[in-house]
Amino acid sequence: MAYILKQLLAVRHHRENKARSHLERSKTQLEQARARKRSKERELTAYHQWRLHEEARLFSDLQREPVNVQDLLCFTGIVQNLRSDQASKARQVDEAAKQKLTAEDALQSARQAHAAAYRQEAKIKAHRKSWREAHRLELERAAENEMDAAGRFAAHGRKEAF
Repeated sequence: MAYILKQLLAVRHHRENKARSHLERSKTQLEQARARKRSKERELTAYHQWRLHEEARLFSDLQREPVNVQDLLCFTGIVQNLRSDQASKARQVDEAAKQKLTAEDALQSARQAHAAAYRQEAKIKAHRKSWREAHRLELERAAENEMDAAGRFAAHGRKEAF
C-alpha cells in the first residue's frame, strides 16, 4: 500500500533541498563579501601609506628649487587628487562592509528558511513512520484474525469458505 502523503513528502523534500542549496549559496556569498571587504581594506591601507610617501616626496621635490605660484597650485592639485582617491577607496570599503552585512542577513534568513523546511519535512517523515507502524500492526492483526478464523473452522471440522 502506498503512503497516502507521498506526494506531499516529495514536495517537502524538494523544498528542503532548495532551501539547503540556497543556504550554501548564501554562505558562499558571505565568504566572498568578507574577502572583498578584506581586500578593499588592504587596498585602502596600502594606498594611504603610499599617498603619505608620495606627498612627502612631492613636497621634498618642491623644496629643492625655487617655487612659483603655478608650481604650488599644481602641487596642491595633485595632493587633493591623491586625497580624493583615498576618500573614494574609503567609500569602497564602506560599501563592501554594507554588502557583507547584507550577506550576513541573507545567510541568517536562509538558515531560518532551511530550518523551517527541514522541520516541515521531518513532520511528514514522522507521520510516515507512525503510518507505516500502524499499517504494519493492521496487517498483523488481519493475519492473526485470518489464522484465528482458520483455526475455528478447523476446530469445528469445517472447510474454509475462502
